[in-house]
Amino acid sequence: QFYEDVAASQKAFADRCLSSMTEEDILCVVDDIDRWDFDMFTFENICRRMPLFTLLQVLFSRYDNFGLPITSDEVELFALAVERAHLSTLFYHNSSRAADILHACNFFVQAIDSDAEQTLRPDKSERVGLFLSASICLLA
Repeated sequence: QFYEDVAASQKAFADRCLSSMTEEDILCVVDDIDRWDFDMFTFENICRRMPLFTLLQVLFSRYDNFGLPITSDEVELFALAVERAHLSTLFYHNSSRAADILHACNFFVQAIDSDAEQTLRPDKSERVGLFLSASICLLA
């Protein structure tokens, strides 16, 4: 029961934070996420100061949960826990920086995916490992 209460509380928090995001905002993010010049500061404002939460959800959705047997609700709870674990009071090691690292990893994976020979293309487990590592690399 305790874990269900925590999950419900986290879900309510995420719903309040993201309730003002429009579909247009989300589509804009998804369209630009593969570009190196992706504006993380604008992205952070669009997603109401929850960039890591939003980026993790976008990437898990894009890659169909990497073939893992998890639901979108479980991804959302994980992404929210990781977002909230980063202290916003730290100037540099915060969720915005972690989202920036995650974005860079995604950019390089996309570049590798476009490799004609596809000799370096990561499989699903390597990709999810990279993205999860990037999302938690600043946690102490």
